[in-house]
Amino acid sequence: MKFKLHQFNKLRGRLGSLSDVERLPDFSMDTPNIFLYTTAGCIPNLTYDVLQKITTNVFPMQYPLNTLYRITEAIKLYKKALHSFVGQPEYVSYCCIQDPLYSFPRRKHKLELFTLNTIGGIEFISYEKYMEIMEDFQPDIYVSPSDCDTSIFSSTKRTCNSVNITNRWFENVYKIHESSPILKNKGLIAAVAGGYDLMLRERCAKYMSEFPVLGYLIDGLFTDEIAAHEVPIDSVMKIISHTVNFLPEERLRIVHGSWDPETVLKMVKSGIDIFDTSFPILNAENGRALLFNFDVPNLLDDDVKLRLHGEENGVKEETSIENGDSDIVDQQGSGDNPKKFKSSTSANRGNTKIKCENRFSIALKDTRYFDDLTPLMENCSCLTCEKHTKAYIHHLLCTNELLAPVLLTIHNLHHYIEFFRKIREHLKKQL
Repeated sequence: MKFKLHQFNKLRGRLGSLSDVERLPDFSMDTPNIFLYTTAGCIPNLTYDVLQKITTNVFPMQYPLNTLYRITEAIKLYKKALHSFVGQPEYVSYCCIQDPLYSFPRRKHKLELFTLNTIGGIEFISYEKYMEIMEDFQPDIYVSPSDCDTSIFSSTKRTCNSVNITNRWFENVYKIHESSPILKNKGLIAAVAGGYDLMLRERCAKYMSEFPVLGYLIDGLFTDEIAAHEVPIDSVMKIISHTVNFLPEERLRIVHGSWDPETVLKMVKSGIDIFDTSFPILNAENGRALLFNFDVPNLLDDDVKLRLHGEENGVKEETSIENGDSDIVDQQGSGDNPKKFKSSTSANRGNTKIKCENRFSIALKDTRYFDDLTPLMENCSCLTCEKHTKAYIHHLLCTNELLAPVLLTIHNLHHYIEFFRKIREHLKKQL
């Protein structure tokens, strides 16, 4: 597995490619790009056939271990790789540890064991056990275990301990990786810990950069019970911008989480290569359709403008973000005091998916769409927009039909894939 950096500019972003997968020699993917989020081995709301109608491109699949832990014994007895077990052999498999879309109560680690929040309860796993599972799964890419259960509220002592433990675990994991005939040719991703402490991030990044791994996951930006949406973006960007300075330019950089498009653009400019698709899935699960318009020139210039069409709390919005200004101005506001709104999120605690309300999407359950016979988005070529209307999806949501999240997932994934395609197009023109 190889990552090749083609062009980069520290102020605008990077262009690269991921290729040379041992079992898929023809696979190649340009970056910045996405890994497809899955839970229990499947993309939520989609069958394999429906996925082919969204895109025929072969994106890597993101498999969180905590959603698969209950079937680890079955996969071991199956004696074939995870991608074969879930019926996706033509896709690159990427194994991480925690699901970015679920909220769980926090648990303390036990000595050399890390916490895995599964749907069946809390499991404590050693790094040796984790590597045994990876040998059974045979993923093309996998993340090293880490003690990254930190957030912006974590103490310096807790964060320092997380770095010490993560570094110690990684050294042992790397030895197992190099000596394993199954894993030594797989792509190993080193998790960079350090919470929101710049010095600790620098220390962990410098340590991890000494090992010849495929890339790095900037981990510990939010915990299982603190959603990505609830973290101040300025604090996140400060950590990412600082951390990447101590990571080798020629290696892959990954960030997990359901970050909104504006934050994704900032991360791309900072040098992040890979994101997951938890954001479009999260919106679909909450009955929302992505409607931001990203077809603008100079997308990643300093005067970033991202045209938005969305709504929040039943209020129609149409706004433009310029130079990082994220306020939403209600177009019905008049005079010198227009109404302003902030994007908001709420997270249900305890094994439930995080709810979201944001200005990049519309809530189709709103009564205004009862008789709206227009597609979700004009000029969108997805299956949902070509064949269905807002009124129909509104009806499906109000009657709790299972087809509603399916149609929204089709649209949101298609829109998100196009979003990253546009990012790469603009980077090619500017770098």
